[in-house]
Amino acid sequence: MIARTTRRCALQRQTELSRLFWAAPDAALLDRRTAAAGLGYTVAWLEAVAGRGEGPSYTRIGRRIRYRKADVLAWLARHGERITPSDEGAR
Repeated sequence: MIARTTRRCALQRQTELSRLFWAAPDAALLDRRTAAAGLGYTVAWLEAVAGRGEGPSYTRIGRRIRYRKADVLAWLARHGERITPSDEGAR
């Protein structure tokens, strides 16, 4: 029961962060958790690709990492694979 409640709370936090990402203006600077939720990835994945110099560009302000929403969306547009119903049949 506790595990189910913990998972439900985590899912609610992810959903709220995703809503925050999509509601933010394009110029907004977002923390890594919010950017990851908006992309549908984990914070660990975002940290790993940042360490390799890949992934969305970010800004370092002191020790804080911030992602501009416009940069995240631009990265997603360049690296996302758009699948159409006709593509699905070809696979």
